[in-house]
Amino acid sequence: MDKSYLMVALMILAVILIVVCLVKKAIKFAMFILLVILAIALVDILVYGVSPVDEFNAFVTNIKYGKTIATMTGDIKDSVGNISKALGDEKLDQEDIKTLEEENQKLHKCKEELTKLDHSKRLTNFHNSYMGYLDTIINISDGVVKEAATGKTTVTDLQGKLGQIKEAINSLTSLKK
Repeated sequence: MDKSYLMVALMILAVILIVVCLVKKAIKFAMFILLVILAIALVDILVYGVSPVDEFNAFVTNIKYGKTIATMTGDIKDSVGNISKALGDEKLDQEDIKTLEEENQKLHKCKEELTKLDHSKRLTNFHNSYMGYLDTIINISDGVVKEAATGKTTVTDLQGKLGQIKEAINSLTSLKK
């Protein structure tokens, strides 16, 4: 038997062992997460008297809420990026003003969706913080659109407003993690 075949066989065996080990660790991690969720649910059911159906419904609602928030955060980041790009040059032209108005409308739609979004009591603090950061972004965007609508070709304190928007979007995305 050639040594190269033996070496390839040993490498394949090593790769298989590594993959099996990683799969085992992933399964153990998933089981740990499930046990933590189950423990929290049992505490709510046994200690606080929450019905199992209500606990399950709250869990499902929170999963839907999390997925929607993740999607919404991406949309908000895109809108903020487009607003920053429109404000990037010192002078505003008609296309920039139109972009600012469209993105401002998208941000307002996100806020409307967010206010209607169901969540459990556990996520109330997160929801309120998220709404606060989104309100900050919308208020800055409203001010920029209002200033641009007056016909001005420059926005006063542009760097300050861009800095506030970046700070708010960073806070918003750090909440998601």
